[in-house]
Amino acid sequence: IWMNMLLSQADFVPISSMSGLMGVIRKAQARVWAGPQAWMFWLYSYRAGDTVVATETQVRHYDVHNGLTSMPEVPNVPYLDVLATRNSTNGDLVLFVANRDTKNAIPSTLRLQGFSAAAQAQVDTLAADSLATENSGDHPDTIRPVTSSQTVTGNEIRYEFPKLSLTVLTLKRR
Repeated sequence: IWMNMLLSQADFVPISSMSGLMGVIRKAQARVWAGPQAWMFWLYSYRAGDTVVATETQVRHYDVHNGLTSMPEVPNVPYLDVLATRNSTNGDLVLFVANRDTKNAIPSTLRLQGFSAAAQAQVDTLAADSLATENSGDHPDTIRPVTSSQTVTGNEIRYEFPKLSLTVLTLKRR
């Protein structure tokens, strides 16, 4: 969600710090492994296009009450946070979808306008069973991207976004 915000505001945010996203590479007892944050950075680094594309999201919302003392009430937070980018070199359209829901997958229909997609989209999913799930020296691949494909029918994609996930859909131009 943080990366979606940074990319969508790239013309306004010239630089950002990773200090809140530490734990990218972990080490203990002569073992080194990637944390989920490293995989998230990898997905954005290797999949994001160079141009942000407008999106419209219609999804359930929730309200944040009694958060941190320095934060006001936050109404109407969408469960799915969506960012679309286009690669000006190869024409790919890439959607980054973060599911904030800690308990439920969210079935969705994505409708494309102004883009004629090939029949299959590449899907990279980074997901966890709970907020406490992490990679460790004994289990370094508990959270890592899983690649699959998804059928594109006309201008629609039907996909169920897993709970606590980042899903990256890469669509090639038809």
